[in-house]
Amino acid sequence: PAAVREAFRAAGLSHALAASGFHLTVLLGAVMVVGRSAGKPLRWGLALGAMALFLLLAGPQPSVVRAVAMGALAFVVQESGRRVKPLGMLLLCTLLMLLAAPAWLLDVGFQLSVAATAGLLISAGRFEEGLRRHLPGWAAAAIAVALAASLWTLPLQLHHFGVVPLYAVPANLLAAPLLTPLTLAAMALALVSLILPPLLGPLLLAINPVAELLLRIAAWFAGLPQAQ
Repeated sequence: PAAVREAFRAAGLSHALAASGFHLTVLLGAVMVVGRSAGKPLRWGLALGAMALFLLLAGPQPSVVRAVAMGALAFVVQESGRRVKPLGMLLLCTLLMLLAAPAWLLDVGFQLSVAATAGLLISAGRFEEGLRRHLPGWAAAAIAVALAASLWTLPLQLHHFGVVPLYAVPANLLAAPLLTPLTLAAMALALVSLILPPLLGPLLLAINPVAELLLRIAAWFAGLPQAQ
């Protein structure tokens, strides 16, 4: 609903509703935990199958294609025993995508996806180093990620929406622990709805409290003074 989308945007949590590299990372991480000790053919099958499934469920929108292209390239390079250079992969994937479809340059989701990813690759580590002097490691890492993504997407937020989500960093700190289980559950439920629809209702009962909590967090931050 429009009210929910607006609350997530005001809280700085729009990325939770837009298919992106974060969701693919969660899915790949879960799959690779299962296939970590498996042979190479099975490991490749699981990883490439997970990326194909993600593309199928989310659709070939620019931010999704960017995430899948980077994920596939990173997996192939890592499996070959070479060192992964994430920033180089981001630039290469962005270049190839724009050569194939120049109109994607004007897509807001694509712009935000590339900017946020660049911010995480370039600035998150440095922010974390500075924050570790004053905060526990887990808190420094979580704040660094939210801060880097927020700062690097700030010009696009102002350009496209004319507003800044003032509480984006604390909102993301509270929402972050919920996003991984919700992401995996949503993908599993999408498959259940296609294959065994009668099971969808009972399974939704288990995940509803987590989803409801995320909605409440977004609504609470969106309702704070000067949220935008």
